[in-house]
Amino acid sequence: MKKRRTDSFLSRFKIKNQLFLVFLLAVVIPSLLLGSFIFIQSVNILSSRAYEQLESDNLRARSVLYDTTLSFYTLSQDLLSDQALTDLLSNAYDSPEDARRAIDAYPRLSQILSNYPSLSSLQVYSLDENFPTQGFIRQVPEELSYLYGKVTVPGSFCWIVLDAATTQTGSPELALVRLFPLARSQHPAILVMRVSYNYLKNRIQNNKLFLSISCTDGPIFFCTQRSLQGTDETAPIDYGPRYFQSSGLLSYQGQYAFSHISSFIPYKSSDFAMYITSLDFDAPSYIFSFSLLALSLILLAIVLPLVMILFFSRSFSNRVNQLKDVIHSAALGDYDVWHSFRGDDELSAIFFDMQHVIGTIREKQAHLYESRLKEQAFINRQQEMEFKLLTSQINPHFMYNTLETIRMMALCDGAKDVARATAMLGRMMRYVLDNTSTTQVPLDKELSYIENYLSLQKLRFDDRVNYEITLPDGFDASRYQILPLLLQPLVENAVSHGLREKTGRGMIHIRLQVEEEQHLLICVEDNGVGMSPKRLDELTRAMEETSLSPHPSPISSSGIGLANICQRIRLRYGPEFGMTLQSEEGSGTTIHMVLPLLPLS
Repeated sequence: MKKRRTDSFLSRFKIKNQLFLVFLLAVVIPSLLLGSFIFIQSVNILSSRAYEQLESDNLRARSVLYDTTLSFYTLSQDLLSDQALTDLLSNAYDSPEDARRAIDAYPRLSQILSNYPSLSSLQVYSLDENFPTQGFIRQVPEELSYLYGKVTVPGSFCWIVLDAATTQTGSPELALVRLFPLARSQHPAILVMRVSYNYLKNRIQNNKLFLSISCTDGPIFFCTQRSLQGTDETAPIDYGPRYFQSSGLLSYQGQYAFSHISSFIPYKSSDFAMYITSLDFDAPSYIFSFSLLALSLILLAIVLPLVMILFFSRSFSNRVNQLKDVIHSAALGDYDVWHSFRGDDELSAIFFDMQHVIGTIREKQAHLYESRLKEQAFINRQQEMEFKLLTSQINPHFMYNTLETIRMMALCDGAKDVARATAMLGRMMRYVLDNTSTTQVPLDKELSYIENYLSLQKLRFDDRVNYEITLPDGFDASRYQILPLLLQPLVENAVSHGLREKTGRGMIHIRLQVEEEQHLLICVEDNGVGMSPKRLDELTRAMEETSLSPHPSPISSSGIGLANICQRIRLRYGPEFGMTLQSEEGSGTTIHMVLPLLPLS
């Protein structure tokens, strides 16, 4: 039951569309779902790994800063509790030489600098103007005098980023500043310990990731890109909370990067924070490249089968349509449609069987057609003999003389209309009898015959029948030929079926037109009652289906029917010539006739 429903559903579509539907359900949708799932999961995994690496790198930098700041604080605490150093800074010396000797006798600062690679420099600055500048102990330079305002309580400390102009390296440096508790001296002294950039670089920079460290609202004092040291931090950092942490995609220095930013509070520091910014500039481009590759593979997984199904469906559909066209043409009676059908499948077997059947039918049809032609030729000869026999019984001169006598009698009695009508009728009869056995007549004589016919109809119907014959400028109708009595049935139909039932002024317009000096277009147009779409369709179909028949179309009182006129044209000039009808009920009818433009021989 379910199978029958599926077959019924698929049978609503063409075979080509059925194949596409199956491909869509079996390949495209599963590939999209599976590919999308794998793609999203892969991107998430790559992004997670990138952020994990950034977070790990950031954590390692915080660990290094923690160890460094803790060691600096511990070392400074030890120096502030060193009585020898305190005495050295507190004593009043008689002369600078005594102070220099005392400084030289204290080698510990030199030993500390040698034992601590994290130290870039170790300096003790005194405000005592008499205190000499000797080794690690010196008077405070003017550019560093502001440091005394940072530590006002003995033993207090602060972390600060020294400006590049005050450092030997020419780059900003992180420094610990502590005030010595000198009870016996009126001149304060401060300890300045600077963190070595190379030390931080060796401990932190062990991969290709970007990392920068800045202080609260301060410049970058450490960066894996040395050129950014001393510049303002452009990463989006909220300096409000004491602890800050953020991860995500951001634009940094005009480049997109994955980021992880965290804050670090040095040991026992209350108002100073460092911000570590870890960036991965390669991750977005790598994930983008991976995304393109994954999408390309997904697209390939869809396009490749699509191309294959397109090729197969087109080939299979063409073969099925080819077979369908042959069967359909045969069903309509057209056995002249033949195709080359190759292959060894079931469709080929069906085609070859159908080809054999059509061949048999064509042979039988050919025999039947030949029989009908012979029968038609016999009937035509019989009708021709009957017509000639009929015309031979009529003495043309007797008819002409009789009509002329009637015309003269009408003139003698003053009946000019009767005389004129008799004369036109005589000319018409002469034209008909003279061209009984001819196949071509001059075009001007055919038009003259039509004009006589319309003049007689105008005498009969008065104002209901008017006519106009229009020729192209410079066109000489006497130089060209046409089949005799070809236009009279068209004009007769226009009068009988178009204008007879019309109330008011009727008009028949006959226009001749030359196209490309090869074709003669004749248009017979009336403003009569027209015809219904059904009647128009019947006449059009009758003209299209005109063919040789053993039984000729009947001859009506108005002349040979439209179908027979179309038949005469096609039999004489070929299938590319003929007639077309246009009509609208209540507006009139137009007949277009296309003939070859043949000079009179």
